[in-house]
Amino acid sequence: MSEFSVCLKNAIELSGYSVYSIAKEIDYDRATLTNQINGKRKMTKDVFMKLLNTLNITEPARLKLIDMFHKDIFESEYVTFETIKESFQNYSKTSFTKGNNLSDSYIENSDLNNMINISGELFIINVIKNIISLELQKNNPTVYFNLDLTRNELLILIQSLYMNAGDNLDMKNIISLSINEADNVENFTKFIKILPLLLDGYCPYYYFTEHNIESELSVLFPYYLITSEKIILVSINFDQAIILSDKNIIKTYTNEFKIKLSKCKTFKYESAAFFQMPYVFSNCLDPQEKQTIYCFNETFCALPFLSKEHLTYMFSEKVGNYDEIISELRKCYQTIKEFIAFTPIESLIEFIETGNEGHTTNDYSKPLTIEQRIEVLKSIRTFIKNGGKYYFVRRADFFCNNLTFNVISDSKIIFFTLGKNADKNSMFTLTTPNGLLRELKYFFESLRKSCYVLSEEESIQALDDGIEYAKGLQKS
Repeated sequence: MSEFSVCLKNAIELSGYSVYSIAKEIDYDRATLTNQINGKRKMTKDVFMKLLNTLNITEPARLKLIDMFHKDIFESEYVTFETIKESFQNYSKTSFTKGNNLSDSYIENSDLNNMINISGELFIINVIKNIISLELQKNNPTVYFNLDLTRNELLILIQSLYMNAGDNLDMKNIISLSINEADNVENFTKFIKILPLLLDGYCPYYYFTEHNIESELSVLFPYYLITSEKIILVSINFDQAIILSDKNIIKTYTNEFKIKLSKCKTFKYESAAFFQMPYVFSNCLDPQEKQTIYCFNETFCALPFLSKEHLTYMFSEKVGNYDEIISELRKCYQTIKEFIAFTPIESLIEFIETGNEGHTTNDYSKPLTIEQRIEVLKSIRTFIKNGGKYYFVRRADFFCNNLTFNVISDSKIIFFTLGKNADKNSMFTLTTPNGLLRELKYFFESLRKSCYVLSEEESIQALDDGIEYAKGLQKS
């Protein structure tokens, strides 16, 4: 019996239900439910949600049950699912970080003058903060690092450094990826952990190596951070470190870093004006193969359902070549094999009330009329009824705020940001090593299995309610 089955049985018993009574309560076949609870059949998301909303359990017990359910339905994919989910949560928590106190450390500045050994991950991270803080006091600070960025504390530290440092900071980072196929999941884990930073415009260098060793100079201490006067060498388990002030050692590591840097590539981060979007899409889509667009939106995603008339209405007054733009955009969408979107249900109401779609709120567009809003909702409803994959989520359960992007290919993400480089008139493209985004696509497809996504019937009902709400606004 799986851990989920045991956890669910205990929750049902603690709530005072029997299998018979709970089946009657949720209007479900008792024999089928018994097999699902005992792990003989997989429980569907809809049945699980009915159970979850019926059981009288505490919030910690509820969250644990959701976690066990995810483990049960995702099986071997669970770790990847949780890694991506955690990365999106970190984006919400760490994006737009201001004023992280880099000088808040447990070590005195005077202690850094000689070679010392330190132990413990938290202590090592605090020392790294202190070394960076000392370096930032110089006129032309230098921070080179080759660190394990799967650690959240380091990600937050580096993002704060990136968000708050001035233009005079020489800051460079190298990430090691493995060429071995067996390490594909590890490569993706590294990528998805730094995704919050990438979406804010931070573009580290990367290289591929057969052995996946972070530094060729030391197997025992493969990670390091270099400043103009200090170097800290960190063990592979991030539990031991050595701080050095020897100029020759610093020079040796700096030379190695620069040599490796010359052989690296960078994640490419580019911006484009919103009305250039059709051309950006064209560059991402393979003309020889129809591809799927996966949209993950904090705002309502109506773009693929806007007609030529809608686009003309929005752009005609401010964009001179709008006919060309509209024609190119429609052509792009005709080459798409499939469109899969996830968006908060609350954004649907905002769209109905304002006529603004998150992607189109900029100086080049104006809100759609209520009649046009109704047309868009009807188009999405028809799309879903015909088997299209447009999924709604509740914002309270949506684990990533302030994030809107479309995955276009195995190596490109098109997205909008509210971060450091935010511009309501711009969209951004992130180019990664080819193939790194495959797991991200699988994540989008697996989202519909989870408890965060409304069913097809619920989504259609939400659209119907929205249409009626819009008609009410039209009358008033």
